[in-house]
Amino acid sequence: MGLPPPPLISTLNGTAAAAARGVNFGGPYGDRGMFRMGAVGQQLRLAAETLQLLQLEAGTPQDASAAAAGAVFVLSFGTDAYARLLARGPAEAAAAAPKHGRRGLGRLLADRIARAVSELYEADVRRVAVMGVAPLGCAPRVMWEGTRALDGGRGCVEEANELIEGYNARLAARLDDLRPQLPGAAVVFCDVYKGMMEILSNPGRYGNDDTFLIEFRISNQ
Repeated sequence: MGLPPPPLISTLNGTAAAAARGVNFGGPYGDRGMFRMGAVGQQLRLAAETLQLLQLEAGTPQDASAAAAGAVFVLSFGTDAYARLLARGPAEAAAAAPKHGRRGLGRLLADRIARAVSELYEADVRRVAVMGVAPLGCAPRVMWEGTRALDGGRGCVEEANELIEGYNARLAARLDDLRPQLPGAAVVFCDVYKGMMEILSNPGRYGNDDTFLIEFRISNQ
């Protein structure tokens, strides 16, 4: 959108004025590593502390609520967790996720993100964009390192993309169920998967004839 990336929470000077210009609660590496429930909770705690700072420095409680309601929170979890999981291959991935399995990860993650939206709402946040996961089965990292044997190493790994589609669908459904419980809130699901598949299928239409370049960017976002 042409917007500069928001600074890390650790680089701010601890004032509400600095936070008002935008904050990245995710750290320099996003959600890298296998999915940990604590990662979502940790970032929510940082967001809650920032909102408390706004309350302390606001003239009135109404001003603080208005500041929270006017902000846009973007939640993006799962991309790196799925990338690492899928790159391991089916057997290794199952061993790496013994408690929930490859498919159970989507259920746990979607439920946790829905809870995060509810918790932000309780803190007077009213505008939230939730990002889905891109078609990682088309990323060279997944195609080459782990699951290429499923499709002979040619083209996108369909089984991987099916997992991602299932997760995105579950997350979208959870948000649909949640919206009636959050009056006055605008909760938008951004279907990155469908958008990227359209670009990969028709790169020339979007000003890029090099499909591999687009795929590389997916795997390194």
